[in-house]
Amino acid sequence: MLQELRIRNFAIIDEMHLTFSRGLNILTGETGAGKSIILNAVHLLLGDRATEELVRSSQEEASVEALFDLSENRTAKEKLKEKGNEGDLLLMRRVISRSGRGKALINGNLASLGMLSEIGEELLSIYGQHEHQSLQRVETHIDILDEFGRLLGLRGELQAGYEKFISLSEEIDRIRNEKERRARERDLMAFQSREIEASRIRTGEEEALKEERSVLAHAEKLMAFAGASEEMLYSGDGSAIERVQSILNQAREVSSFDPSISSLAKGLEASLIQLEESGLALREYARRIEANPARLEEVENRLEEIDRLKKRYGPTVEEVLLFREKIDEKLRSFREDEDRLDELDRTLEPLRGEVMSLARRLSQE
Repeated sequence: MLQELRIRNFAIIDEMHLTFSRGLNILTGETGAGKSIILNAVHLLLGDRATEELVRSSQEEASVEALFDLSENRTAKEKLKEKGNEGDLLLMRRVISRSGRGKALINGNLASLGMLSEIGEELLSIYGQHEHQSLQRVETHIDILDEFGRLLGLRGELQAGYEKFISLSEEIDRIRNEKERRARERDLMAFQSREIEASRIRTGEEEALKEERSVLAHAEKLMAFAGASEEMLYSGDGSAIERVQSILNQAREVSSFDPSISSLAKGLEASLIQLEESGLALREYARRIEANPARLEEVENRLEEIDRLKKRYGPTVEEVLLFREKIDEKLRSFREDEDRLDELDRTLEPLRGEVMSLARRLSQE
């Protein structure tokens, strides 16, 4: 509560000392009497910018000071205590000079304009001459009431808590509705993921199986080719290797007659090595190839399984695997939503209690 106001050398005021009592105090006077100057002085005390024009003519400095009773203003007392001042009385003083220098004091101690403004917010509310228009609007009444009761801070806490409570409630409802809607979809996705995983399908498998199937399906022809070719080239009577060897031997014999034949002999030697390697390769190939109807059936069944998966989930094996990655990601999202729902449920009830507690405090205040 404002108890006293002293103004000295401010604008047209030489010196003024006002005292206030509990309840309504009214300052009256005709236009030009100085009522607005008093309000300007109070604004200055609350940290407004000062100019040398505010100092009374022929004077070097002006001052404004106010004495407040804080016995019923808990918020102001707490703020003042944070600044190192305690007690039920508060003296605020502001001095300005023509030189531009000035000072602010709280209970006789130097203070910043920011401190004056911060403390002043809890002490005074100043309304302009047209403020009565807003007083006629019903929607402003609760704000005025809460401000008068110094409840804006508590109301802000309640509003923030309530908004958070509503936000969490809406998110819980959304997740629960989604959970019910997606229950069947989730079961289908889980089945599809398990089916693809159980198949152990992998990239490149289909191509390898098709090559193996072709070999198994034509095993007899391939074995006949390899056997006959190896015999003609390497192991049979009159084989290609025998004939090339015979030619090479003769070339070596006659190379003494014509040295140019030596280069021909070297070519035959290289050809002979190549033929021997090819003959051995054909022999190994013939030994490896065998007709295996059981394995052919196994390969056919596996390719049919891959075809079924491709028809269901994608035109290629790569698409099937990509499909599984996508549904696994969705399933993870479903599980995360369920975990989030549990977390929100655990958070909501304590938050409800906090909001109700704040609401009761606000009602009691």
